Amino acid sequence: MPRRILCTLLVSVSLLLSASLSLHAQSTFGTVIGSVTDSSGAAIPGDMAVTGFDDIYASRVVTPQLTTVGQPFRELGHRAAHRLRARIEDRELPAHTEILPTRCVIRVSCGCPAPGGR
Repeated sequence: MPRRILCTLLVSVSLLLSASLSLHAQSTFGTVIGSVTDSSGAAIPGDMAVTGFDDIYASRVVTPQLTTVGQPFRELGHRAAHRLRARIEDRELPAHTEILPTRCVIRVSCGCPAPGGR
């Protein structure tokens, strides 16, 4: 969906939304936080809780700071490279799923109190 259409849709339903989850942190910044707050006057986290996924550096420095799910990027890359090499060496190697641990990083955007009262 083109960004302009998504922004228009989010603004038009912002009064109905109480929360938003983006599966990519950068999508959260431009589409949800920017468009909804600028166009409708909705306050984050007062009117809408917002969370993202990735815990990239920008999640810590935007206002409001973004609650997110942190992933082990280095381990993801290591396992992907290892698996790719194994598949190159053995083209018959069956596909399989690996689940890596994630962590919830609570910040201001969800409206939850920060851990430790910060």
